[in-house]
Amino acid sequence: MRYIVEIAECRSVTKAADNLHVSQSAVSHYIRHAEDSLGVKLFDRSANPLGLTYAGMVYVESAKRILTEHDGMKRRLRESSSHVKRLLRIGTSRDRASYMLPKIIPEFMRRCPGTRTEIFTESGQILRERLQKGRIDILMLPDDGKEIPPNINAEIIYTEELLLVSKKGFLKIPDGRKYVYPSEIDGLPFFMQYREHTTRSFCDSYFRDNDIQPDIVMEFPSNITCYRMASAGLGLAIVPKMIMGIANPESKTELYSLSEQPRTWDILAYTRKDIPEGQPEQDFIRTARDTFLQGDTSLVNI
Repeated sequence: MRYIVEIAECRSVTKAADNLHVSQSAVSHYIRHAEDSLGVKLFDRSANPLGLTYAGMVYVESAKRILTEHDGMKRRLRESSSHVKRLLRIGTSRDRASYMLPKIIPEFMRRCPGTRTEIFTESGQILRERLQKGRIDILMLPDDGKEIPPNINAEIIYTEELLLVSKKGFLKIPDGRKYVYPSEIDGLPFFMQYREHTTRSFCDSYFRDNDIQPDIVMEFPSNITCYRMASAGLGLAIVPKMIMGIANPESKTELYSLSEQPRTWDILAYTRKDIPEGQPEQDFIRTARDTFLQGDTSLVNI
């Protein structure tokens, strides 16, 4: 059922095979086997991209309900049995994993001994798909401003400022002012995150709202790389405040708020509403909130 649902969602045997880490021939075999067993055609092979027949739509709708109930059953069994080692699957970005997990995991292990934790660090889009498919239990990402699906629950862990980074002396800002005006950075060179990056979505919105035309020099998959390139004096970058706690700058940097009122976003813990949270999930989110709502005292002056 998981394979057929994946094929239906991808609408492509090739993409489904990549996501499932199996060969295309294996995926085709699963389709034939399911159709032979059921005595109906699930996929309309004449459609491009691959489409579902009516029987296929009925099958996939039912399969999703069954798989959700199956995942919930496994979680309840893990919670009720002392003989089954509990597993918690966490998804987040690489940068955020480097910053948040060393602060959360030690206390979480104390609160929830015996729980094994698996970490998944991929793009936000892939991680959101993993959560929807029940392949991770908790997703930690910033609020990207998009509508949250009705079956997803979101809890605020903490609120974080986004900052403009420059090499000391790169910008001519009056001494003592800790923020910039849009006109002061319009047209200047910027190091930006890839377009699918959550920080890039924030930056694009900020530039659009303030009529700023950045000169994008290079794009990178990491906030850390953008930060370090800006610290080398070749341009500017906008990054979450957490980056200052995990990246070493190339030279002395200056940090500015993006307006007189700090620009922030909420860091959220996403879970599925249709799969009840177990004790490990509750303990992990509670530990994260206790850790970061106390205030970030780990950042040093740069």
